[in-house]
Amino acid sequence: MPNGQDRLPALDALRGIAALGVVLFHYLPYYDKLYGHSFSTPDTLGFGRYGVHLFFILSGFVIFMTLERTRSASWFGLARVPPAACTLGRHCIDLDCRSTDGAS
Repeated sequence: MPNGQDRLPALDALRGIAALGVVLFHYLPYYDKLYGHSFSTPDTLGFGRYGVHLFFILSGFVIFMTLERTRSASWFGLARVPPAACTLGRHCIDLDCRSTDGAS
């Protein structure tokens, strides 16, 4: 597994900025409805929708770099796929339970 010295800090920072842009893009338009404060969103907020694309492109690059440095890709799938599948399954079950709580 690569150590911390093999990481590209600028790439991590750009991924963080992309993720923050997506969060702000989805959160700020509803700030007034959530908290009752008037807030005008900046025009540059529209670029937050491209943060998803940027984040996935950079993540794909990071995954490729990780796979390129390993002898075998088997540890990569075993280490990342089951936790993601369990998390997704848990969220689906949680959403299903919430949607059927009041329906009787």
